[in-house]
Amino acid sequence: MFLKAIDRTVSSALVALTSVMVAVGATQVVSRYLFNNPLTWSEELMRYIFVWIVFLGTALGMRRKMHLRVSFLFDSLPPKVRFRLGQVNYCLVMLLMLVLVYESAILTWHVRDQLSPALRIPMSIPYSGMTVGSILILIYAVAEFVEDFRKGSGA
Repeated sequence: MFLKAIDRTVSSALVALTSVMVAVGATQVVSRYLFNNPLTWSEELMRYIFVWIVFLGTALGMRRKMHLRVSFLFDSLPPKVRFRLGQVNYCLVMLLMLVLVYESAILTWHVRDQLSPALRIPMSIPYSGMTVGSILILIYAVAEFVEDFRKGSGA
């Protein structure tokens, strides 16, 4: 239930962010070519939105198991070995995400007083996308680890 709520929230955020990015891009094109008056802030906003889309999309991709992988060797292994390797994989992902959450939170904290050039918003807003995305990936990795563990060794 908790994960489904997160999934819906992340999916909705991705739809909203993508819609805003497309609308801002279209507005920029119209403003530049029809009115010969380009928006000074649009490229910056679209870049920051894209950062958020990348990290939220990566998290949702992990949840839905949509990331590319070369599995022919993995699939040829016995079920117990596949199970163990899968668990090791989730542990490595969790460890990496813990490091990324920590480091990105520090980075976000350090840029909190810096303002973006065009929008004049705190740089912690675009940088926090990395922290939020890493937290989501960590949550999803823990959930997958527990779910696989409950299923058993695959034997």
